[in-house]
Amino acid sequence: MLSDFRIAARRLRRAPGFTTVALLTLALGIGATTAIFSVVNGVLLRPPPYPEPDRLVVAWGVYPDFGRTSTSLPDFLDWRDGFARVGELAAIGDAQYTVTGDRAPERANGAAVTANYFHVLGIAPVLGRDFVADDERGAVPSVVILGNEFWRRHYGADPAVVGKAITLNGISRTIIGVAPAGLEYPASPDLLVPQRTDTTFNRRSEFLDVLGRLKPGVTVEQARATLAAVSARLAQQYPQTNARIRSDLGTLREELVGPAQRALWVFMGAAGLVLLVACANAANLLLARAAGRAREVALVAALGAGRRRVFRQLLVESLVLSVAGGALGVLLASLGVKLLAASHFDAIPRLGAVQVDGRVLGFALAVSVLTGLLFGVVPAMRLSSESLQGTLRAGGRSLAGTAGGRRTRDALVLAEVAMAVVLLVGAALLARSFQRLLSVSPGFDAEHVLTARVSLPRARYPDDVRTRAAWDAVLMRVRAVPGVTSAALTSNVPFAGIGYWSVQVEGRTPDPNRTTNEDAQPYSVTDGYFKTLGIRLVRGRVIDARDRDGAPYVAVINTEMAKRFWPGRDPIGGRVSVDGETWCTVVGVVADTRQEGLGQRPYAQLYFSAAQLARGSMFVAVRGAGDPSSYVAAVRNAVAAVDPELPVYDTRTLAERLDRDVARPRVTAMLVALFAAVALALAAVGIYGVVAYGVAQRAREFGIRMALGARPRSVVRLVVGQGTAPVLAGLALGLGAAWGASRVLGALLYGVSATDPVAFIVVTVFLGAVALVAAYVPARRATRVDPVVVLAQD
Repeated sequence: MLSDFRIAARRLRRAPGFTTVALLTLALGIGATTAIFSVVNGVLLRPPPYPEPDRLVVAWGVYPDFGRTSTSLPDFLDWRDGFARVGELAAIGDAQYTVTGDRAPERANGAAVTANYFHVLGIAPVLGRDFVADDERGAVPSVVILGNEFWRRHYGADPAVVGKAITLNGISRTIIGVAPAGLEYPASPDLLVPQRTDTTFNRRSEFLDVLGRLKPGVTVEQARATLAAVSARLAQQYPQTNARIRSDLGTLREELVGPAQRALWVFMGAAGLVLLVACANAANLLLARAAGRAREVALVAALGAGRRRVFRQLLVESLVLSVAGGALGVLLASLGVKLLAASHFDAIPRLGAVQVDGRVLGFALAVSVLTGLLFGVVPAMRLSSESLQGTLRAGGRSLAGTAGGRRTRDALVLAEVAMAVVLLVGAALLARSFQRLLSVSPGFDAEHVLTARVSLPRARYPDDVRTRAAWDAVLMRVRAVPGVTSAALTSNVPFAGIGYWSVQVEGRTPDPNRTTNEDAQPYSVTDGYFKTLGIRLVRGRVIDARDRDGAPYVAVINTEMAKRFWPGRDPIGGRVSVDGETWCTVVGVVADTRQEGLGQRPYAQLYFSAAQLARGSMFVAVRGAGDPSSYVAAVRNAVAAVDPELPVYDTRTLAERLDRDVARPRVTAMLVALFAAVALALAAVGIYGVVAYGVAQRAREFGIRMALGARPRSVVRLVVGQGTAPVLAGLALGLGAAWGASRVLGALLYGVSATDPVAFIVVTVFLGAVALVAAYVPARRATRVDPVVVLAQD
């Protein structure tokens, strides 16, 4: 075997052109497959970094028309009690803090967790102590656990940090511990604080995520049934708030992967098809090379080498070639993974865990060996066949020129074309879907708008009077910045995450059998908001300077809310409330905006005056001439002039927020299109190679035809017709396969059917044109054969 490997390496070195083309072909196929497997391994296959991760689950509420939602504190407490016989539940809420002290003010992402959070995960702080039940009680929890990255970044991993004080939102807290690295739920929080459980919340004030650990032997189905029974009991006990909400439960692994799971498996399938196309191309290359080696193999056989020995030597050459191509493919995959990680692309979760590790290298080796077997067996079997020597003695014609050889090459071309069709149809569907998504109007003008968030600590801004004064001062200074054409404050901006408030409409009695939620997306905005974002007024008026504190409470609604809550009636003059006490008169209706994503339908939206209903955290929205990001420094200076301890964070242009929203479908379409382009190029090379080789093998025939008076046009038609026959068969087979496979893409498509005829027609025409060109070029060469030269040589 060692001798076989040495001989194989020496022969490949002696054929640099063939070896280079084959290596590049295999490197593309193996590299693409390995790179995608690296992502699949790090994102889907790697378990969460906790003890017994398969016992970790996540629970949530479900509305029939709205879908999944967080849960409220009262519901969580009941879930926790009812779930105790099958497992333990912990709650996680969002907690944002301004960190001040001996450094510039900074906004920190935190999590408010119940005291059993670390216990449910099965881990413990690396320094200090865990939370205890008493930490959950009290108006303001006085302790905090630092996130591991925050501890290293701000304290240089100082082990003496435990017991020190840290100022959060103007209040001093004691650091009691440091969390371990690698927390994934929530992802790498800067701070962890106790979640209060001794306070009163409405049952539909849904702000908690729920994490659980099952007892040994309990299945996910059993846990889901237990939680469903608790939910059903709450629906009977509290029909006003819980009649329409149910519960569901899934594994933490599925939760961490999220919607990227289907896309990643699609990528893996696409990369696998590229690998198969590369195998078919490599097999065709070997068959073509067999023509030059037929006499060599016959001589070896004549000297006593048996068929098995010849077959082994030829197969070893294929394996050497595939392993070398695999090594080059691993380098390409490693480079691709590094580029992906360096891009900080957040459309793929857990991207930081992606790396070319031992499992990936083992996968690459296995793929390389399997690839060598796939593309090497057929040529080796044909070249080592017993009939080969008789064929050579009879007329000197090579194996590659026999009818059997032609059928094999045509079958490989057919397979290449069929797989390329599947990939091209998928790419066309995703491209059309992405185009449809981009054509959706968001309902606002995202160009030339900067958004930045500012939060006022409750300790320094304890009442509405101080809060309003601070916001008025910030807005006045921002509007005075040169180049700013309009500016406003808003409690939220598109694609930044939005909550839902239950609403009451005066004179409307909710239908107990209703199919939609009685809620809306709330916004607290200043005058100038609708102008700054370019939201169109439908009728009435927008919130303006007259809607100040002390004036009658007003609200503006969107078209969707008007249709839902005032069907067939004019909502202007109607009244709406979110607490049953403060009633706001509707003064205007504006166009719908897509706040959660271009692919999400508009929801009921309710706008209040920020001057009347003050909020502690607001976005500054600025529209100006030129690049909106150039106003970042001016906004920071304006805020610092009001209060130097207020950090400005989450600073992005509105166009960037829109771009992030479409990042996942864009990358999905681009990657599948890239794989399709590689497969198309390989298929075109395969078609060209087969036709060109056929022309070379049939040079004598074409010379005779030309000598007998055949016109060049008829020769071209003959060659192209024979060369495209397997292409047409591959098109038919590929279209049938694509028709079935395209349904896998259904969940990834927007506004396009999985069997969209335009995509299938475009792919058929395009691939047919490429095949014609690939066959025509060598066909033209056949017409240049000199009959005198060919016949003289013969």
